[in-house]
Amino acid sequence: MTIKLTGGCHCGAIRYDIDAAQFKRILYCHCRICQHTAGAPAVPFLTVLVATEFRYTKGTPAIYHSSNHAERRFCSLCSTQLDFRDNNRPDDVDILTITLDNPNEAPPSMHVFCESLVSWYHIEDGLPCYNGCYKEEEQNKEASS
Repeated sequence: MTIKLTGGCHCGAIRYDIDAAQFKRILYCHCRICQHTAGAPAVPFLTVLVATEFRYTKGTPAIYHSSNHAERRFCSLCSTQLDFRDNNRPDDVDILTITLDNPNEAPPSMHVFCESLVSWYHIEDGLPCYNGCYKEEEQNKEASS
């Protein structure tokens, strides 16, 4: 079964399609860079394969290099941040879940970089909370023990 989703920026200048067999991960990121670039205590992302499962269908996003290994794409008209790409994961694209036409179709299943939580933001959803970045290989070890 294929998951087909659409989304875009606030003003409509940029649109995208997701056509994925499955999502690699869906999470909330609490790292300081995400907090700064989004102006929020957490940013929800879903991850798919960039080459085969994600494409921009209208407009061309601007690119901001937010660190020495990552970049974020956003609408240059309304400033909506749309995706995140990390050179350490070149096959992946992390789409800001909230930019989906129906974000309820992709609820997060975990929190990452929880050591950067701001003191007034409380996680009470019962989802796992990881310090640092979630690593699939660590999760697979835990599941097999």
